[in-house]
Amino acid sequence: MSEDLNIEEIVEEVKAEDIDKSLLLLDELAAIGVIFKLAYKDKKIDFKDGMYGFQLLQRLPQIISVAKSFREIIKEGKDIDPNEAIQIVAKLYEIGQKIEQA
Repeated sequence: MSEDLNIEEIVEEVKAEDIDKSLLLLDELAAIGVIFKLAYKDKKIDFKDGMYGFQLLQRLPQIISVAKSFREIIKEGKDIDPNEAIQIVAKLYEIGQKIEQA
């Protein structure tokens, strides 16, 4: 398998409107994961990490919006077809890469 996995191409090929809120949730989890990884880079969280707390506060409106959609996200998850599953796995891979590279 010498071919590189191109997540962007997979996501473009698989358009799934039914899982848009699930993907938004994953985006927010990715952002939070990156912020926490950066804050914990020195193996502790203290007052020096205040800027990361500020970044979390800036994301609060998006986080609240996603949280309000939680019931819809659960409904979306109940009838995922194979194409939607591929898109979710691709998004999870992308999130893992973002957090690892942070």
